[in-house]
Amino acid sequence: MFHKIENLIFLEDYVLLCGFKGGEWRRFDLNTVMEKFPAFQELKKQGFFEKGSIDVGGFGVVWNDQLDLSSEAIYEKGEKVTEEYSSVMFNFPAYLKELRAKNNLSQNDLSHLTGVAQSTIARIEKGETDPSLGTAEKLLRPFGLSLSIG
Repeated sequence: MFHKIENLIFLEDYVLLCGFKGGEWRRFDLNTVMEKFPAFQELKKQGFFEKGSIDVGGFGVVWNDQLDLSSEAIYEKGEKVTEEYSSVMFNFPAYLKELRAKNNLSQNDLSHLTGVAQSTIARIEKGETDPSLGTAEKLLRPFGLSLSIG
């Protein structure tokens, strides 16, 4: 079975959090890759790590023509993330929208409370973009919620 990446979150210290088709999440530490393959040291340049993206078809994560990781390598060598966290992050757009509705908040209201642009909130809720872990934390904070990765 081929494991396709559908969601990608950049954590601190060069760690990827990848959501795979079917809802499973894996945490992948790029520090070991950087030690083994010096070309990956390039990721330490200011802001470069966060510029990675899921390649067409979900077959890996790419940064440029020289730096990429296959989805299979991430799946096989990555650490499985707890089911509870996987469920929230995989369904984050619907979860956030539901939280707002239950608390009678508009996207503008949430934007003012968090400092996250309303247009970003709209794209997250539509599933057009995945929030970074920091952004997800900011969006959950007004509801008294936080994320922890186990």
